Amino acid sequence: MLELAGDLKKNFWKEADLDVLELYADWNLEDGSGMLLAVLEEPKSHKYKWPEKVDEPELRKGVIRLSIVGQKEPGETNFY
Repeated sequence: MLELAGDLKKNFWKEADLDVLELYADWNLEDGSGMLLAVLEEPKSHKYKWPEKVDEPELRKGVIRLSIVGQKEPGETNFY
């Protein structure tokens, strides 16, 4: 993962204008699943608008529910 971190950070910046401060990964190769978590600088205005088809409150509930199943409810959940 360390060898990919620089490329991933560069692509976050290139594609979405996001400055990644820290990058974490957790993989379960047997289940074929994994997760990337990026810690970003303070939010900035983004060139992408929130998709109209996505119900943000429902998405937020789903993310929190999955976080609880995986470990515990996060103290804060932000979407940009």
